[in-house]
Formats: sequence, C-alpha cells, structure tokens
Amino acid sequence: MAIDPAVQMGVAWSEDGTLHAERSALWDFRAHRTAGARYVALLGRLKSAPIRPDVIAYEYVFLTTNTERGGEQRARWAGGWRAIVELYAEWIGAEFRPVAPASAKKALTGIGRASKQERAANPNVEKDRIRAALMWQYLDQDALERIDANRIDALCVLHWALGLPAVGELAL
Repeated sequence: MAIDPAVQMGVAWSEDGTLHAERSALWDFRAHRTAGARYVALLGRLKSAPIRPDVIAYEYVFLTTNTERGGEQRARWAGGWRAIVELYAEWIGAEFRPVAPASAKKALTGIGRASKQERAANPNVEKDRIRAALMWQYLDQDALERIDANRIDALCVLHWALGLPAVGELAL
C-alpha cells in the first residue's frame, strides 16, 4: 500500500506486484473539521482498506511553519497523518517505509527534481514526467485522465515501494 498524505489523500495498492489505476483511491477528509476527527477517519479508512498490506509506503512531507500559507497547521496535520499510518502499520505487523517525494519520482522517471530552469519554463514539469512515465508503462490515457494528482502520486510511491525499474531503464 502507498499513501500520498493530504486532506485529499491518494492511496494505491497492489495485489500482484503491478500497478493499476483501478487499484488507487482518493480519500477525502475535508468534511472533518478538526485534526482529531480527520485522524480517526483515516484510521477507519485504513482498517477498511481493500487489502491488508505487508508494506505501507508513505510519502513524507517536509514540515514547515510558514504561517503565511497555513504551514503551521499543515505541519501539525502531516505529523498526525504519519503517526496514524505508523500506528496502523505496527498494529497489523506491516513494514512502514517512508520515502521522500523526490526519491519516489526518481524511482519512476529516472530523474529526481527538475532544475530551476525546467520548473520556470513549466511549473508542472515534475507532474508531467510522472504522468508520462505512468502512462507509458502502466496506464492508458483514459485511465490517467480519470485520476487526480493525489492518486498519481500514490501510484508513484507504490512503484518505488515495489522496487520496479525506472521507466527510463525499461526503454533501454
């Protein structure tokens, strides 16, 4: 199982070591106003997930307290999301494997972060690379257009967790 944590959380899972768009979901916690309610809802979703995973890969975020953009509140939520997922992993005996966003992207695309020049030319260059790599290797165009960025990130984290080769390596 792979998780891209956020108030709208991308989740992906594999039953056979492969990636499929239909084995991903968006868990939306916006209706829950308090952090505690969101954490309880997350634990409930994990307990009712379609599989009981051996490994839970978790894209961790770098905590910031930039109060101009709500960073302090997001940092508290991110810490809470991670605590709940780690608790669940321990409870079911699953391995908890946190991964940095750039590491997950590099595992899929063969390239980590885009350069400043690339990001200036196209602010979505990293998401575009991920979409292209997933579409080239795993998903058809229709499936990719039906799923949002959170689910795509979760599929990218799952690719990393499964140890699958980068798309660039497959093209050689």
